[in-house]
Amino acid sequence: MPEEIKVIEEEGQRLYDVPDVDKLPSVTTITGLLDKSTPLMYWAAGLSFDYVRELFLDPLKDAVDQKNEDEIQRILSSFYDREIGHHYKRAKSYHTKKSKEARDIGTYVHEAAEAIFRAMLENSPLDIPIDEDIEKPVKAILAWIKDNDVSPIAIEQKVWAILPGLEFGFAGRLDLVAYVNGRLTTIDLKAAKGIYNDAPLQVAAYAFGYNQGIERGEQPEPNTETSAILRLDKETGMPEYHEYTTDQTNDYFNSFSMLCGFWHMDKQRKENDRLRKKEQRESEKEEKKAKKTEDPY
Repeated sequence: MPEEIKVIEEEGQRLYDVPDVDKLPSVTTITGLLDKSTPLMYWAAGLSFDYVRELFLDPLKDAVDQKNEDEIQRILSSFYDREIGHHYKRAKSYHTKKSKEARDIGTYVHEAAEAIFRAMLENSPLDIPIDEDIEKPVKAILAWIKDNDVSPIAIEQKVWAILPGLEFGFAGRLDLVAYVNGRLTTIDLKAAKGIYNDAPLQVAAYAFGYNQGIERGEQPEPNTETSAILRLDKETGMPEYHEYTTDQTNDYFNSFSMLCGFWHMDKQRKENDRLRKKEQRESEKEEKKAKKTEDPY
């Protein structure tokens, strides 16, 4: 893949500037249109409780168990008067802090995974520091490799595609293409608690983009046969590998294509609205200018 493809941010969205093509939305930008509010709502509410439990309930339980009256009084006092407002705000925004931590851990896990798979591809020694926060996800990767016949082909590769018969498309960076037990598979890594509804759409898009790159002659490998999600559990250190058949991958890509089309159409609508507002402002200026000329007093 040409290195001149650049990742850019516009209006809070990630785009890929593909030379001689266009600025294409990222796969995750498109799947971001899906409603993920329900699981996120439960997640955020749970974290608010976690904040109260870690700061108040757990220490209070320990103090009660130890019959430490001074500590019990100190903990109870910390939640009265002006401090309770502070803790109330912290509990409400605790999910923001944890979300950033999760993104950071996800980034580190992907960097470690890239090092592992690149060492396999290049048959070179692996020497990476394993931070405590990513130890279990990395163990999950190694356990999955041990239990399967894995031969990496492409790692962290930029892909892009134009939808068949249309003039718009998408781009992204796939995690891994590898032979897994004899099947050439596009794999997306997730360091998450579950496989959510956007994940199979994302990996189907990466598979399509990779295969279209083959059609453009950018790489000699054959088309991928299947797609899969490799979930790396951050608590248990166990992998969850979910593979999708060719038909399932195609179905998910069809759904992704509809989202992609909506994103582009909505982008055009916003541009049309912007131009109409600009024309309206210019027209109003001309009217005011004409009126002032006709009646300067």
